[in-house]
Amino acid sequence: MVGIEQVMDIKLFKDCSVTEIERILGIAKLQSFKVGETIIRENVVGKDLYIIIEGEVRISKLVSTGESVNFAILRRGNFFGELSLLTQKAHSATAEAIKNTQVMTINKTDFDKFVETDPQAGFKMLKSIICEISELLKQMNDKFIDMMGYMWR
Repeated sequence: MVGIEQVMDIKLFKDCSVTEIERILGIAKLQSFKVGETIIRENVVGKDLYIIIEGEVRISKLVSTGESVNFAILRRGNFFGELSLLTQKAHSATAEAIKNTQVMTINKTDFDKFVETDPQAGFKMLKSIICEISELLKQMNDKFIDMMGYMWR
């Protein structure tokens, strides 16, 4: 089980009280993955949020040539699977452990019940997820604009 001291500094919980974090830990499960193990696979429907407690995870995507392109390396405190948690649609990328990794998972069913019973804490978590998605979108937009500028030089 994950202790509260292990997650107090995780961005996803930054606005949550100790009591709220304890309730979140009550619905979370701990999973371990060895180097090279796939955690989630692109185009497979998921319903869990993954929060990295320890280790590193590579996020990659298949491109039209069939090659796998690495997009990010995530570390302790990062999370992924948030879109599947919210939409129950297929994962848009693959996540693979590149170091022995421990993740805390929150299942959609448990998360939905949590939000129903504690809407204020649910709102805080959803706000953190939205802020993270917004930041990723901004980074992608900046890269796209840089790429377009490079093409027109």
